[in-house]
Amino acid sequence: TTVSITHQESTDTPTITLVSHATLLFEYNGFTLVTDPWLVGEAFQGSWTQYPPTPLDPDDIGEVDAIWITHEHSDHLHPQTLAHFDGSIPVYIPEFRCQRLRRRMVELGFSNITVVPNRQPVQLTQDVHAICFESQSVWNDTLQYLNFGGFEILNANDAGINREVADSIGTVDLVSSAFSQGASGYPLTWTHLSEQDKQSTIRQSNSGQLHKLEGLVDLFDPDYVLPFASFQALWQPEHTQYLDLQEKNCPADIVDCLDHTD
Repeated sequence: TTVSITHQESTDTPTITLVSHATLLFEYNGFTLVTDPWLVGEAFQGSWTQYPPTPLDPDDIGEVDAIWITHEHSDHLHPQTLAHFDGSIPVYIPEFRCQRLRRRMVELGFSNITVVPNRQPVQLTQDVHAICFESQSVWNDTLQYLNFGGFEILNANDAGINREVADSIGTVDLVSSAFSQGASGYPLTWTHLSEQDKQSTIRQSNSGQLHKLEGLVDLFDPDYVLPFASFQALWQPEHTQYLDLQEKNCPADIVDCLDHTD
């Protein structure tokens, strides 16, 4: 399917707030959209907490006009946070074959749910539209394209790179993406690996995340890069043994990585 994108000069830009982790708040001409809200409590069965702690809670961001969920990992679809929102708020979710994501939103009390098919533009307001693009991984995940009156955003979150997306939408003004190792217990909990092997694997993974950012910049030529979706940490006492080995990229690593790009 070919996605038809009309590029136009943006006359106004949205206000974009990095609320926490992968939670972005977009405000544009009176319209407010929040993506993947995780503001209170822990994720991944209590193993993850926000780090640094988010200074905002759901009441601080006020009423929103729409919620967008990119996928069902609990740091993106967070029931405890979503419980703070009115169930009648329009919610946009990607279409996956298993239909589980829609069932979960219904179970959480949301009634105004729009299931967005892959690569099909959806109009959020007269001058705001969006598109879901499936990731090329084995996971049910999506990249989110947003167009606010000509200001174009690709929210890659932790979906990686789908090179077919660039063929569909071309360049964008801003790319947001995770920048450090994610939720997998590998290699930290693998007992047959030495600490040296674990450290080497983690460093390779973090290097891969930086190369991913380079690839996104090369493909979409954005004016801005927003690194996010990596502001979390293990916090349970039984995980203390892993903290010394769990190296993460930092903003300075991103600057160094992208310093040579145009």
